[in-house]
Amino acid sequence: MAGHRQQELWDDFVTWCQARQLQPLPANPWTLAAYLRYLEGRMAPSSMQKVVRAVGRLHREKSRQRPDRHPLVIRTLKLAEQRARERRQAKHKAPALFDEADFSSPPPPLSSRQKSRAPATGTAQQKALRATPRLVRRRSLKP
Repeated sequence: MAGHRQQELWDDFVTWCQARQLQPLPANPWTLAAYLRYLEGRMAPSSMQKVVRAVGRLHREKSRQRPDRHPLVIRTLKLAEQRARERRQAKHKAPALFDEADFSSPPPPLSSRQKSRAPATGTAQQKALRATPRLVRRRSLKP
């Protein structure tokens, strides 16, 4: 059963390569890394590792090249796992209503021009908030 699944993964890789006019066997490591990036939103990182193993197994049988062991492919897999982990953590973490940095530092000092325009506090210039909204007259429409 596992051999059937590996053949299916290999067939998907070949189909993807043929649609982009890329050579599936022997595959360039860049091709395999690009395929992994294509799968990233569609497949879990553990399933992507199975794809790499299936491609590596067929390369081991039919070719001397091993794109599954190339540092580019390994790094692409690690980055996919990291991004998946960050997405899971972001789902569970409630978004902050305000940025903490906005409140952690004091506001910058006002310039002399800004000071002259700022309303005086505690004086008659400060308007009180109304408890009820101001009523607005509606004009009657002319027939």
